[in-house]
Amino acid sequence: NLGRSHKHILSSMTEVKDNNNAPTDDDDWGDNNKAASTAPSPPELEVEEAVVNESGGDEEEALKEAADDDDDDDDDGDEGGVKTSLMWKSRGGNYDFSLEPIKHCVWVLLFLRLVERASFYGYQLISPGFNTGQYQSWSPGFSNEKSAQFQATTFALVNTVPFIIGVGADCLIGDYWMLIVVLFVFFIPASILIFLSSWPFLLGGGTFPLEVYKVGILYLYPFGGGGVDSICDIFAAKQFHPILQDDQIEKFFVWATVANAMGSTLATVGYALLANASVPGSFLFMAIMVFIVSLLFTFYTKRYVVRKLLYKEILLTWKAGLQSIFCWKKSPEEGRIVPAKPGFAKVKASNGGGIRDDLVDAAMRLLLIIPVQGLFIPLSIPYSSILTFMLPQSYSMKHPELLNGTFMVTMMNATIVIVGILLNKTFYPYFERKNISICTTRRVAIGAFFLTVFYLVMYGVDRRLRRVYAETGEMISIGWQVLIYFFGGMAFPFFIPPMDELTFRVSPSEYKVFGNAINKKFMQAGIGAFISKAIFSALGSWFQPTNGASNIMSIEAYTTAKTDNFMLLMAAISAFQALFLLLPPVEKFVKRVEEYVKVGNSREE
Repeated sequence: NLGRSHKHILSSMTEVKDNNNAPTDDDDWGDNNKAASTAPSPPELEVEEAVVNESGGDEEEALKEAADDDDDDDDDGDEGGVKTSLMWKSRGGNYDFSLEPIKHCVWVLLFLRLVERASFYGYQLISPGFNTGQYQSWSPGFSNEKSAQFQATTFALVNTVPFIIGVGADCLIGDYWMLIVVLFVFFIPASILIFLSSWPFLLGGGTFPLEVYKVGILYLYPFGGGGVDSICDIFAAKQFHPILQDDQIEKFFVWATVANAMGSTLATVGYALLANASVPGSFLFMAIMVFIVSLLFTFYTKRYVVRKLLYKEILLTWKAGLQSIFCWKKSPEEGRIVPAKPGFAKVKASNGGGIRDDLVDAAMRLLLIIPVQGLFIPLSIPYSSILTFMLPQSYSMKHPELLNGTFMVTMMNATIVIVGILLNKTFYPYFERKNISICTTRRVAIGAFFLTVFYLVMYGVDRRLRRVYAETGEMISIGWQVLIYFFGGMAFPFFIPPMDELTFRVSPSEYKVFGNAINKKFMQAGIGAFISKAIFSALGSWFQPTNGASNIMSIEAYTTAKTDNFMLLMAAISAFQALFLLLPPVEKFVKRVEEYVKVGNSREE
């Protein structure tokens, strides 16, 4: 449907039967949709029906507006000869979507995602050494313990700020203007202050400007980097027509995962390696990249689809959520407060409540993110623990000076990039041509399967490492980790995009940034990390070497610890996740949710 030519769309319009030329209002929306659903229609009219459901207006008129690309307001679509945009009618206004959003403007947002992730991973890689003075004497001079606490505080703020950013983007100024704020008020100043503080004596005085450094990395950066992380993907996904380009949204989240991997690669082979020669040079490189992408984002302003905020409906949605928890309601018959069970049903106008049904459903959908994403919590445990095992293992392998464990992560990132490109350019188009649909749970299950193989291969390599050292006293090559990271790179493009895409679809249109924060920061980085910490605390003895060493960063200590038991545990959790998602009740539940939100999106618009 999305690949139709301009002529094909116009020719299809002639097959649409127009039963009522008057536009519909909210009261007869349901009747029109019921009639449309019972009337037979050929498959090629699916897109046209989708436009009708979303616009709520006349079928033929909606199609003409979607197909018309000229500027003469005659709806003939003849000027220029080639269709360049799609019209979208909603309660917030009319919006024009490009036929090729990626080329039109989304590539800028993907580049912004890449730069933000590069900064995030770059600071993670460089800060421990910089804070403790391992790179240069001009540093905060923290102890290892204080440096870890400092980084933990920064990480905690990065995971907390998105909820504040979500409220600002969804309820106050909109996602576009919130991006402008986080870029120019927080992200750029943070990058500049971090760079200035790292240059010896640049700001005057004979001591390290610790307060300047704290303002940059501890106060400004969480709002800058954390804000971009929360908004960027959501704002980019909104550049696609929600009906005619629905399948492109699925592919976009794959591209977002590819951009994430490329950002991690830039941090590893660019920022981290440059820091070995010059920390100020590395921080300056980061600041320049952030500045360039911010200007580029602003330069493309006129190309973005920026939806208007409907403040009254936003407030009513919050009101619906609050009223649902009360144990009373206002009786429409008696006009007084009466006891009632907590729940959303009593708030709906159709049940005598005071709030439109679609706004109550929007509040329900925001909470629905929690049980839906709760299905994937087991997966967050093994995929967030990858470096916990791979980095200590790398210290027990022989390798060139620069080809260390941190650099080896680029092997996984390279695999993610290659697999993501193949999925979007080859496999998914092939499935579309063959009319093969892979549901969300199965795509995540495929990723969980590859993650299981990842940990099993890691276990096999680890056993070889221990055996060779026990027999010969030698270390095996770090090249073995290339095989391990290959399967890790295979896993990520399968399970990360569908999880993020599902959150985007389930979240109501007014709260998509806030919904993204619930998914990434509360469900994945919150609950998942809490469970992981509990597991590691309970089984911490497996990480303790028995030769008296304080850590496992040497092969003598590593081979006395039982980290291989953890690898089998992570493989078991990944396998459980894959099998769990293949259960028919789980698959049906997710499909019902997806159908429910499709109807909800139609009602919202």
